[in-house]
Amino acid sequence: MNLSTGRASVAGNVPTSSAGDLAFIKGHLFFAGNNDTLGVINLSNTQQPSTVGSFGLATAVFGLAPGDSGTLYGAAYSKLFKVEPSTGAVSYVMDFGSGLGQAFGMAPLKATPTRDEDRLLNYAEDKFPGLFVPVFSPSLQSGTYYYRFYRESGAILAVTQGQLVYYVVGGTPIVLGPVSDFLASVTAAGY
Repeated sequence: MNLSTGRASVAGNVPTSSAGDLAFIKGHLFFAGNNDTLGVINLSNTQQPSTVGSFGLATAVFGLAPGDSGTLYGAAYSKLFKVEPSTGAVSYVMDFGSGLGQAFGMAPLKATPTRDEDRLLNYAEDKFPGLFVPVFSPSLQSGTYYYRFYRESGAILAVTQGQLVYYVVGGTPIVLGPVSDFLASVTAAGY
């Protein structure tokens, strides 16, 4: 999609028609095929899209969404499943059908951030979950500090003047380095 003109062009073909959603995880675009399969499109190179494997549900998965730390979730009728991205195999999570009906789509657990700072903070939360509790803390601004405060762990992760800074409440701030040093890893991990 050309964002300047709005024109779309074919980037490639998928091995089966899609049953619904696409989910982006760590440089790969996953799709649920209408033939009970998980497919993948590798956006970081020129490999052709391929089928990863069968969900093993004997029905189409209409909802597909990324979770935390590279997890993938799918919905079929009124059931939620965790999907193994490397095989397509599913494990049952829950039935949400009590009055809600059938799922025809899903949304990501976290919104796709547009700021590099948010992408970096999300990456740090997923990479070091024990340090940043609870996850999903809101991003805040105070002066030159763009930060998240994790009340349960007492940690603050901040970006100020192009530097990534970590500290625990009452402690001395530790400068971890320039944000630019981390962005390649963040992008490669799919954030």
